[in-house]
Amino acid sequence: MTSDPHFGEWLQRVRKQYLYLTQEELATQLKYSRDTIHKIETGRRSPSKELAEALADLIAIDPSEREQFIKFARGHLCPTTPPDTWPPPPHLPPLANTPMPEVVPVSPTDIPPPVTEVQPIPPTGVLPPTAPAPSAALPTQMRGHTLRRSRVLIGMGLLLIVLVVGVVLAEWQQPAVDIALLPTQSGMVPVAAGIFLLGSTPQDIEEYMRLCRVYNAGCAAGNFDDELPQRSIYLDAFWIDAYEVTNAQFAAFVAATGYTTTAERAGQSEVLRDMRPGIGTESMAGASWRQPEGAGSDLSERGTEPVTHVSWDDAAAYCAWRDARLPTEAEWEKAARGTQGNRFPWGNEWQTGRTNSTIEIAPNIAPVGTYPTGVSPYEAHDMLGNVAEWVDDWYHPEYYRAAPERNPHNTDGQSLARSVRGGSWGTRAGFLHATWRSRADHTTTSNLLGFRCVRSP
Repeated sequence: MTSDPHFGEWLQRVRKQYLYLTQEELATQLKYSRDTIHKIETGRRSPSKELAEALADLIAIDPSEREQFIKFARGHLCPTTPPDTWPPPPHLPPLANTPMPEVVPVSPTDIPPPVTEVQPIPPTGVLPPTAPAPSAALPTQMRGHTLRRSRVLIGMGLLLIVLVVGVVLAEWQQPAVDIALLPTQSGMVPVAAGIFLLGSTPQDIEEYMRLCRVYNAGCAAGNFDDELPQRSIYLDAFWIDAYEVTNAQFAAFVAATGYTTTAERAGQSEVLRDMRPGIGTESMAGASWRQPEGAGSDLSERGTEPVTHVSWDDAAAYCAWRDARLPTEAEWEKAARGTQGNRFPWGNEWQTGRTNSTIEIAPNIAPVGTYPTGVSPYEAHDMLGNVAEWVDDWYHPEYYRAAPERNPHNTDGQSLARSVRGGSWGTRAGFLHATWRSRADHTTTSNLLGFRCVRSP
């Protein structure tokens, strides 16, 4: 390990950055790495590269030097052995009880006398006959002391590195849900910075296809290929609305700004009436957020229902008015499933009665928060069912393969469609899962579409 010429420099940097983190900063850094290291522990990732990257996040390496540190860590800290051969996490005694290394005093008789006579310089490579051999240049006890001191320094460095890795390994035993270290925002819930699992595995998709068959959802082969592959993605911290934006909230926005929605300008919007597969929506004159079922309908006693008949542009305008924004696909998905790759907000097994969707009671919009057992790990309600939700990204079927590993956000509008997440009260089980990616033209409005907002710190 000490063969690297930059070892001392790296060791000092690790020591400084690790020891001077506050408790909250350390907790946040640990959460950056937990999910990646869990992947390594379960044998689903090779250890060297992934553990090196997790350590780089853990000790907050300067981004400009992160890759150099990863190469160093891979070569010196991460043996390329199968995970099942790794030793258990080390058990370290408390630092306060760690004995200090013994210091051997140096006797005055061991110190050589000062030089009183200048010796002539011998020819290159030739030692004067009276000169001691290089190995005898220091008294035996001084050489031993120097060697012991070097070993102590190296041992302390190794202990520190083991301690850092040990703290990370200990996090494997912690609860799966991040506890966000963020202030409270009215009506919003915090989502801590860190790594989560984005997308689906082939096994996940097999399960969704099975549910499609059970609930006659009409899924076709390839419906969920745009969710592949599953990857570890890092996101900065953010807040997200605990509930979908309601009619009452949207009415306050319109009253304050005089805003006119896309559907109101068009004089019509799409309405789903028949729940049989393949029937779809129909255009209805007069339908808008004010008249959800068309002319003659209104919002009486519907203030707590999610607003519908809003286009992507309408949703973005509302969020901007609140000094917020629409979530990215990745932010929405993390808020819906947590960090461990849950298929549904509540876990990995489909359970009826947790969402407002077509296999539940009456297929129609429900007041927000009606299904509390479907809440996500971050306390976000109705992430599946009720109304589908606009997100900020432009949709691309291959984006999950090409997305960056930190804060992905597809701003390329070549597809001309925006991503839609979560499914609605008209969505059947099978389609209804946390990673399902749908899309619509940004001007689309219907009684199936709503939204919620996010805010960055």
